[in-house]
Amino acid sequence: MSLNKTLSPPNLPLKDYESFIERRHFWDDFACEYNDYTQEEKLVILARFVNIGGNLMKVIKQYSQNHDGIYRKRIHWAILHYIWRLIMGNNSIDYSAIVVDRIKCLDNNELIQLLTEELKKRIEKDCTSTINISTSNINETEHWVISDKEKYNDEILDKIERKHWQTHPKELYSTYLRKSKRWENKVCLF
Repeated sequence: MSLNKTLSPPNLPLKDYESFIERRHFWDDFACEYNDYTQEEKLVILARFVNIGGNLMKVIKQYSQNHDGIYRKRIHWAILHYIWRLIMGNNSIDYSAIVVDRIKCLDNNELIQLLTEELKKRIEKDCTSTINISTSNINETEHWVISDKEKYNDEILDKIERKHWQTHPKELYSTYLRKSKRWENKVCLF
């Protein structure tokens, strides 16, 4: 496991956590607020949210309802960047990569499912214990790490694509592939 740095997400109740991540900091990659946290910090924050039972689709729907289309049209791009970082590590995003086109073919629910499952798979909670010798107290520190042990493992994406084909057996493959083109229209997909 490669440790970029130890990261500690906020320790909030689920409802407060929803409000915390329902902001442009997380879903609008053109907003100046987007840079208030590093990509790794945002991933850890989102991973903790998912691990305490949070529903990313619910948060994104709420965000969409509370923001104009000009802000909402960046949601899917922010999600793509998160997924790329989880699957490909620190490599710069390559928009010509086949995996990017595959991700762009997913519908919104599948896209969120991919992000959620990748967050659960690649970001792990770790605890460090230290002992104060003079007092014999044990202090535990919780932190989260992003695993880079399996770069480019598209196992989860494969599973989601297979399920799509099982539930949409009559969809033409050419129609499916054209779904990636909708990202070029600069419209809101959410």
